[in-house]
Amino acid sequence: MKKAGKIFLGIFAGIIIIIAAMYLYVTQSSTIPAYLNIESGEVNVNTGKAIINGEDGMKLKESYIVKTGEAGEASVILYESIVISLDPNTEISISELSKENIEIKQTEGSTWTKFMNILGVNGMSIETPNTVATVRGTNFGVDMFWVYVDEGLVNVKTGNGEENLGAGENAMYDNGTLTKGMLTEEQKQRIIKYKKRQILILQNIRMLELEKKRMIIEKLLNANNLSFEEMPKYLEDIDKGEGDLNKIMQQIPVKIESAEKVLKITEKIREERKRIAELEGIGNVSAA
Repeated sequence: MKKAGKIFLGIFAGIIIIIAAMYLYVTQSSTIPAYLNIESGEVNVNTGKAIINGEDGMKLKESYIVKTGEAGEASVILYESIVISLDPNTEISISELSKENIEIKQTEGSTWTKFMNILGVNGMSIETPNTVATVRGTNFGVDMFWVYVDEGLVNVKTGNGEENLGAGENAMYDNGTLTKGMLTEEQKQRIIKYKKRQILILQNIRMLELEKKRMIIEKLLNANNLSFEEMPKYLEDIDKGEGDLNKIMQQIPVKIESAEKVLKITEKIREERKRIAELEGIGNVSAA
C-alpha cells in the first residue's frame, strides 16, 4: 500500500478516536429518516400535492411516491441504514416511516434492499400486489412475481400461503401460489449488479456521516497535509481490507453513535465486496 494510504489508515483511526473523545459534541448523530439518491435517468416524486422531478439528496416523507423512468435508477435511504435500490420503471411509496415499523408499497418494477441493522430499526415490509415480504435484517430482491434472498431471513406471504426464505432461496408467485426454490443464475447476476451499486451508496452514506463532523476531521487531516476531499480515495484502501476495524473499535472509550456508524458502514462495505467476490468466484472485486 502507498505511503499516503498508510498514513491515512492511521488518520482514519485517529478520526474515530477523536470523535469519541469529543463526547459532548458528538454523543449523538442526527439522522435523516428518508432521502433520495439518484444514480441515473429520470426520477419523479409524488408528494401528494404535486409530481416533481426528484433531486439527489431530496428528503422524503411518509406517503411520498418515488417512480423511476425508462432509464432511471435511484435508491431510497431510510434512517441511513436501509437502502432500497429501484430499477428502471419501478414505483414505490412510503406507507409508514417509523423505526418500529417501516412499510413500503411496491406497485411496479424491481427493487433490491439492504437492511443493515445499524440504527435500531426493528423491521420492515415491502408489499406488492401479490406478496408481502417482511424482514429484520437481510439482503433481498422483490419484483411483481419473485422474492429472492442473498442473506438473512425473509417471511413472504400471499393470500393463500406463506414461506420463510433463507440465504440463497427464492419464492415465485403464480396464480395465488408460492413456490419455493433456489436462486437462479439470472438472480445471482442481478445480486452482483445490485451489490456493486449499493457499495457506492454506502460510501456516500459514510461520507455524509463524516461531513457532519467535518470541522474536527479537517483539522486532523490538515495537520498531516491531507484534505477532506481526498478522503474517498484513501478510504478505498480501508474498504479493500487494509487496517483492523476491531482494533479501532476497541480504542473508542465510550459508545458514540457517529463513530460506530462510520465503522459499521465500513464493515458492511467490506462484507459486500467479499460477497461479490464469492458470487463471481474470484479473490477480490472493485467497488466501481
